[in-house]
Amino acid sequence: MNEERIDGLWARFLMGEALDAREMVELGKALRADADLRARFLKDAQTDGLLWALGRSHQDGDRFADTFFDRLDAESNKTRFLRKVQTRMEEEAARCQRAF
Repeated sequence: MNEERIDGLWARFLMGEALDAREMVELGKALRADADLRARFLKDAQTDGLLWALGRSHQDGDRFADTFFDRLDAESNKTRFLRKVQTRMEEEAARCQRAF
């Protein structure tokens, strides 16, 4: 087993690059044959996943904040609108009571 070649295949795999069937078989054989390699590649995969998630959470965090503030503003506008309607209804009710 050529360790440098296996590392290269693994790096390409992690980056989402398509491996051909021969390369997948080669990588699979290397992983089955070496428990230390499996452990190292598992840590690599976990680190890669965490980094990907961190990048996504940063992007999603900005989108979440924008959406939150948009909804907060809409809720505030709705509350102001309802207060105005309520005030007008109370004023109209008071006028009606004075008329009678």
